[in-house]
Amino acid sequence: MHHLITGATGFVGGAITLELLSSTNADLTVLVRADKNTDPRRRVHERLDSMAVGYDLHDVRAEIQKRIRVVVGDITHEDITSDLIGPVDQLWHCAASLRYKEKDRDEIELHNVCGTKNVLALARMLDVPVFNYISTAYVAGSMTGEIFERPVESCELANNAYESSKIRSEWLVEQEREKRNIRILRPSIVIGHSRTLYAVNHSGIYGFARRLLRFREQSVESLGNFLEHTRLHLLAEPEIPLNLVPIDMVARNAVAISLSNSNEIYFHLANATPPTVGDAVVELMRLLRYRLPIWVDGSSDFTSVDYTLNAGVDFYGSYLRNGKNFLTEHTQAAIGELSVDFPMNSSSIREYFWSYLTAQPFFNTLRLSPNRTIHTIS
Repeated sequence: MHHLITGATGFVGGAITLELLSSTNADLTVLVRADKNTDPRRRVHERLDSMAVGYDLHDVRAEIQKRIRVVVGDITHEDITSDLIGPVDQLWHCAASLRYKEKDRDEIELHNVCGTKNVLALARMLDVPVFNYISTAYVAGSMTGEIFERPVESCELANNAYESSKIRSEWLVEQEREKRNIRILRPSIVIGHSRTLYAVNHSGIYGFARRLLRFREQSVESLGNFLEHTRLHLLAEPEIPLNLVPIDMVARNAVAISLSNSNEIYFHLANATPPTVGDAVVELMRLLRYRLPIWVDGSSDFTSVDYTLNAGVDFYGSYLRNGKNFLTEHTQAAIGELSVDFPMNSSSIREYFWSYLTAQPFFNTLRLSPNRTIHTIS
């Protein structure tokens, strides 16, 4: 068995690569861009080795050197080389731009839409029988309620350029369904490892934490301890699900689906037992010494401070509002019901935020302040 992987140095792609080394005997070829400053093979091996240490996968470290071959290629170029790859049983397209702002749309589409088109062309050249595409559950965009594992029909649902690019990329992949077995895999909000908490990409919920931390820092500079005594209004729905899913669960389920006999195309790599928005935001705000927020669905009572806070976290509105329940029927049918359960309580949510925040200088200044003590997690 031979797997070809793009994006193996990324958060999800790297975890899938390590999972393939851990749970299969397959040989792997990794496609990476050239870098004039570092040797591509060394870059891939060092990156994956660092992830393996972070995920406590020490037995896999030797396999990185033995079973991974590195081929230089750029998915944004139409002429991706295929001469050095050889026969491939499964192709994993994990590489993507995670930018989302409108000003970056050209770059986003180059990597996510054109890149997918080019990788599909490579799959045709290699006559790959199985094509696994890593998308996002948030192609659901502005949809609410139960989100089924099925195609998204319109880019008008997208909240930003990133979501739009992933919808269009899914359409490209879906067109291959008559030529090869395709799997469109949609992770929800990916967090660190379920045991070690380690993460190599601090976007998603970590990005939200970073915005609140930065706002807290700016408020101390301009308003002193104002936020420790004033409740802010937050545009959010505290009772809706916040679908946090550990990176190892995403990788394990993705590989299990790829090796299954399922005839389905769309799969949510999501958590069937997620916490709520309120659960997560409350724990984060407690760590950052905010008063607990006043949950609102409009800005009529906003102060200037409320406006500044909510504008800073506006991108995360698709997480905090318009509740989505990502159904996992296809995933459960393919690999089992228990595969999608990762219950989280207040303590485990706090641990994830703590793991991220303690690497941030201002948070350590804040928590060690004599005005109030934030106790460490035992």
